Amino acid sequence: MFLALVATGCSGNGDAGPTAKPEAVVANAPQITMALGNARVVGAAPGVTATGRVDFATGTDTLTVAGLKKDDPPFGVTEPAAMIDLLRGVVDVKAYGGAEVQGEGTKRYEVDINLPKAIAATPEARRPDLQKLNGVVGADEKLWADVFIDKSGRVRRILIPVHTASNRPYGEDQTEPQEVSVDYSNFGSA
Repeated sequence: MFLALVATGCSGNGDAGPTAKPEAVVANAPQITMALGNARVVGAAPGVTATGRVDFATGTDTLTVAGLKKDDPPFGVTEPAAMIDLLRGVVDVKAYGGAEVQGEGTKRYEVDINLPKAIAATPEARRPDLQKLNGVVGADEKLWADVFIDKSGRVRRILIPVHTASNRPYGEDQTEPQEVSVDYSNFGSA
């Protein structure tokens, strides 16, 4: 049923990616992505990278972590399943436009996430990773993210700020926050 909400093809402006309502696309993306079983992941933040695979059923991963901050990476670099689980707490969605991620056309969505909502909607066995963010998000228990979703409704990239309590820069604000980036590809491969 949820797959029917994500239309495939190109939108009127030629950007590949889903054409359904942004709220529906983002709400369904965790289930669609995790139903594929596993994925190759590449996580990165200033000073650290992590590459490997994630098993969506268990949330476990096999990652090789490298860089100056490999012993204490920012949240998300080594929590690829939790990054997708964060999307279960989305409370506001704005479609931002098309972008290519690893050769795939996607739509970019700017989202606001309510952490308690994300934790409550995540399977109990995977909640501990999200609970690491308790007390390190904004006073309103929210954080922001950018999510890139392909025409099949799969999450291809998630960006969150390294400092999860920071506000998204808007308007004339030229601040470029440091971000954690996690890319997903090769879904369901061994």
